[in-house]
Amino acid sequence: MVPIIPESCGCSYSCPEEEALLEMAREALASRRLSFDEDESCSVLAMVGFPFKDCLVLAVESENPKMDFLHSMEQMTKAYNGLKPGGEMDWGFLEDLLTWFLRINNMKNQDVIVAAFVDLCLLLSSSS
Repeated sequence: MVPIIPESCGCSYSCPEEEALLEMAREALASRRLSFDEDESCSVLAMVGFPFKDCLVLAVESENPKMDFLHSMEQMTKAYNGLKPGGEMDWGFLEDLLTWFLRINNMKNQDVIVAAFVDLCLLLSSSS
């Protein structure tokens, strides 16, 4: 199984809201709701119930992967209406988005993906 995000993942947040969101992500991973077997296919086409149509998946080397993941998540949220009318976050969509990013990316990026997701949630909540 994919390892759970360690306490020492290098993600440091200054405000309690950021820390609480990261803790919620850790708990979701610990509950195995967002964990995947190592031998599962990373092929987007092989995924059952792939939630995002007309997407382009790119392999990218990055100097700042957290910002790249965050930017990509923001684009997906806008493109697929990840916000309900009135700007309220659609948690079902956001959970699918996080699950999708975790599933198609290398396990070594899991902590960066969750950190970017927490930042996305904070960004969306501050803009609503």
